[in-house]
Amino acid sequence: AKPTNQKPKPTYKRLTANHFAQLHAIWDADPRIPTAASRRAWANARGVNPDNVHGWWSRRAQKAKAMGIELSREAYDM
Repeated sequence: AKPTNQKPKPTYKRLTANHFAQLHAIWDADPRIPTAASRRAWANARGVNPDNVHGWWSRRAQKAKAMGIELSREAYDM
């Protein structure tokens, strides 16, 4: 077996109904896409996978586009 210098992957909790409620509240207050860094910080502060949070925002933007809602391209920090 080869020794590796890789760090073990972090263990994340699943997004809960409370997390989804928080994300919806953030979206309702400001329907823009936050910066990747702030999405990552939000996820890390809650112990959830940043990829799942990124995916939530991506799907939210796709839904808005499908509904004909034009989103600002200006990103912001959550």
